[in-house]
Amino acid sequence: MLVSTAMSQVRGNTLVSALNDMRRRLGEPALARVLAAMKPENARVIAGGLARNNWYPFDAYLDFCLTGDRVLGKGDYSHARANAAIAAEADLNIFLKVMVMVFSTPSELVQKLPTIWSKYYDSGVIVVTQDTPEQIRVELRDFPTPHALHCEIISGWVERFMQLTVARKGKTSRCSHPSCRAKGGAVCEFVVDFTR
Repeated sequence: MLVSTAMSQVRGNTLVSALNDMRRRLGEPALARVLAAMKPENARVIAGGLARNNWYPFDAYLDFCLTGDRVLGKGDYSHARANAAIAAEADLNIFLKVMVMVFSTPSELVQKLPTIWSKYYDSGVIVVTQDTPEQIRVELRDFPTPHALHCEIISGWVERFMQLTVARKGKTSRCSHPSCRAKGGAVCEFVVDFTR
């Protein structure tokens, strides 16, 4: 369910990573099936040669993820969430490794989530509403086109990012999504619980 018709944009590195991951893990035939099942205008964006630093319509990214989840998964968003976890690993190895080395506690890393968000999306704001050793609560505000699948992607990415960054501290993490604007909630809220 889209709440607004305002056009959000996603940075090309998000699309390039999703495209390359699908190509590497599932092969060209799987990618071709997804592109063939997408809206033609969005498939042209994805297949048209993407530049990592350019901005592209969020609708093209969402269509790619929704179609991939439906065509290659079960249509329950679990495929997209699992792909987001893989993307978090790749991002951590490529873009965010220095950040993790400099900011060594979960709290320090969480305070950087607003900056990380702005590297991927041109709209919406991440706000940390609770930050304790046991739990972190984050809200996504002012994102004009919330969608339940996108929230699953965010949950999967945040969960894996935190698992990888706090694992060396002897903790594990789990991200839940108790409130979603696309499902009638007042905000999109993500809760990361840490356990030993």
